[in-house]
Amino acid sequence: MKVLFSWLKDYCDFDLVPEGTAELFTMLGFGCEAIEKKAEDFLLELEITPNRGDALSHMGLAREIAAATCAPLKIPEIKLQETGKTVSDWTGVEIFDRDLCPRYIARIIYDVQVKDSPAWLKARLVALGLRPVNNIVDITNFVMLECGQPLHAFDYDKLKEGKIIVRRARAGEKIVTIDGTELALSGEMLAICDAERPVAVAGVMGGLETEVSERTKTVLLESAYFSPASIRRTSRALALTSDSSYRFERGVDPRGTDWASRRAAALMSEIGSGKVAPGLIDVNYLDLAPKTVSLRPARVNKLLGLEIPEDEVKGILERLGFAITEATSDRITLQIPSFRPDIEREVDLIEEVARIHGFDKISERSRLAQAVSKKRPEAIVAEKARSVLLGAGFYEVMTISFESARVLEAFAASREVLSISNPIDKERPLLRTTLLPGLLRVKKTNEDRGITDLRIYELAHTYLSQKAEGKLPIEKPHLALLQDGDFFALKGVLEGIFEALGLLEDTEIVPAEIPFLASMHSAKIFINDELIGIVGVISENLRGLFDLSSSPVVAELDFASLAEAARMGKRYRPLPRFPATRRDLAVVADDEVSWANLKAAVEEVKPAFLEEISFFDEYALGEGKKSIAFSLLFRSPEKTLTGEEVDREEERIIKHLHKKGFPLRGQ
Repeated sequence: MKVLFSWLKDYCDFDLVPEGTAELFTMLGFGCEAIEKKAEDFLLELEITPNRGDALSHMGLAREIAAATCAPLKIPEIKLQETGKTVSDWTGVEIFDRDLCPRYIARIIYDVQVKDSPAWLKARLVALGLRPVNNIVDITNFVMLECGQPLHAFDYDKLKEGKIIVRRARAGEKIVTIDGTELALSGEMLAICDAERPVAVAGVMGGLETEVSERTKTVLLESAYFSPASIRRTSRALALTSDSSYRFERGVDPRGTDWASRRAAALMSEIGSGKVAPGLIDVNYLDLAPKTVSLRPARVNKLLGLEIPEDEVKGILERLGFAITEATSDRITLQIPSFRPDIEREVDLIEEVARIHGFDKISERSRLAQAVSKKRPEAIVAEKARSVLLGAGFYEVMTISFESARVLEAFAASREVLSISNPIDKERPLLRTTLLPGLLRVKKTNEDRGITDLRIYELAHTYLSQKAEGKLPIEKPHLALLQDGDFFALKGVLEGIFEALGLLEDTEIVPAEIPFLASMHSAKIFINDELIGIVGVISENLRGLFDLSSSPVVAELDFASLAEAARMGKRYRPLPRFPATRRDLAVVADDEVSWANLKAAVEEVKPAFLEEISFFDEYALGEGKKSIAFSLLFRSPEKTLTGEEVDREEERIIKHLHKKGFPLRGQ
């Protein structure tokens, strides 16, 4: 938000230099990012938080200065002279979607002379980065920057039947905006229309066909309140933002629409030589009754740890625009101004008092007891797992928790499922019992964009119904992984996680038939004989269901069980003193033989000095046979092994494998 120093002083004659004003704004919660000299003036660039739509104007910021410095706030007096036939004789306004536009004010200014704006008006707009257009359009921008209420001026003679209809756009409707862009509107977008077509995208930008030009003689002036959420959705959907949408998204003053309309009409009469038609059309569905909040002065001091006199508390709030409606010995009732919808509770008022009184006056010392909370074991395990996955090149994703019955059935995960009474997506009315469908959708999205080498994971909750009346559902954290590549690559990543959690020796990955995984590349994962997960290549059925061009490897773990079993204490193992000897073997086995079968056969020999067995290659030989290659690492903790000692143990292993039906390749 950019503001002019001299313009602020029009509404509050405070005694501060630009640098002091910037410092004051920072203390009030509006960080000043830059001060720029503009001729004889200064431009301040402020950071306004999204909840303070009232501060997106010079008057709003002047009110803050007035509250902090006790300088009087000066609101411009409006002298509106009206003549001729009334507004209702000129036009009419109908609102069909009152939830999106609960208030719309229209005024008529006729016999206008559209021309260049006076130098002072153009100078202010240019200083703030706006391009002057003509006196009528420039006045709408001036008033917006003055009070924060966006306005729009239509060329009345270009409106079909001279009326305004506020409704959702119809499918296929288009509009060319004042910047020359043709936009296709959807049924979720609010449009300002005449009797035939849209003439503006509500709260975002006006249409080219009805813009004010030098030939304009009569102006229909719009001042409205639009639903912030509606404007935000429309602006994002059209990838179109404006100074108006920026303010409407954050909420404008619903009572200030009339003040802004009168102010702009008076200026158009003065600068544009126009005549203002008597009255206005004000279609209003808002409840404009003032809201009240109670405040206990004693609570202010208790919460802030200060001793602020009650009179000062009252003065601060009154200078901010809050009206005291009742005061007792221990409680003050205040009327909330309509431009402060962010104030809802007593604590909000206390924050306002603290801001104006000065956060710097709150002591750095505190008598409150403080304690640093320890990380939960689950959080520590999650950190460790994420660290391993990050090192392996995995990216974390977040997917939605809703799923369809068809997909859950494909994962054999449709039992004990929970349905949602008011689903956001009617195609997915169930809560997920597995994380894998979400990862496969991410895989599909990346494939469609040409990304084929994907490594992703998600750590999130799954949901199971307990089916018993009155029993809450079970929320279980799961860890799911997906990787393009072979089965053993992802198996190695899992082993890295287990090793980091101190569980590698307790873990067993056992080949198993899993309905939604490929039969030759699937396994169950056990820790201390407890089933905690699965890993494998997805089946052809799943590949077709998600329309994937390849079959990734996936895994899913019960993270709660994993965290419970984890041993996170630091472990020490001395570095080996003597060198190791490595021997590589390649054997022939039947296609259905797994690496686990072969490893178990080697361990049956109980070879001396064998420290590690590791798999490194597998390929098909045809006729139901395959080659499996692995390494044997031998080491003695007491001496350097001789070649003869290693040869002897290797020969024992080879003979035993041959007896078990695993001859060396090439023999």
